[in-house]
Amino acid sequence: METLLQLAFGLLVLFLLYKFHVIQKLPLRIFFRHVFTAKKLRLTYRYFSGGYHHNFMLEKGKTYTLYYDVQVTQGTMRIHIQDVLETIFLENEAGTMTITTSRAIQSIFVEGKGTQGNCHVEWKEAS
Repeated sequence: METLLQLAFGLLVLFLLYKFHVIQKLPLRIFFRHVFTAKKLRLTYRYFSGGYHHNFMLEKGKTYTLYYDVQVTQGTMRIHIQDVLETIFLENEAGTMTITTSRAIQSIFVEGKGTQGNCHVEWKEAS
């Protein structure tokens, strides 16, 4: 019982330090779900503060169309795909772009700051 109280007190102290911005680099994911394949990524979250990294497996030198759909109901979301896209989303946005890959692995970094919503990114071979 005493150990349980100590644990609860410690969690309460950490929560208060985070809430009053004493601890700012603490990543927090509440109801965070990620589903991915070699060419798709779907993130869904109730609250997301921190970062998420994923690698897409593509064929080097091929032309692909990148589809993205970001839903932001609260906070901000930054998506960085090296040499392709770097955008900060403050509201819902969808789009496409066509690129020829220069490498077989395309990395994506998604950063949320108090974000609520979802994100979908997909690569399809251009016809």
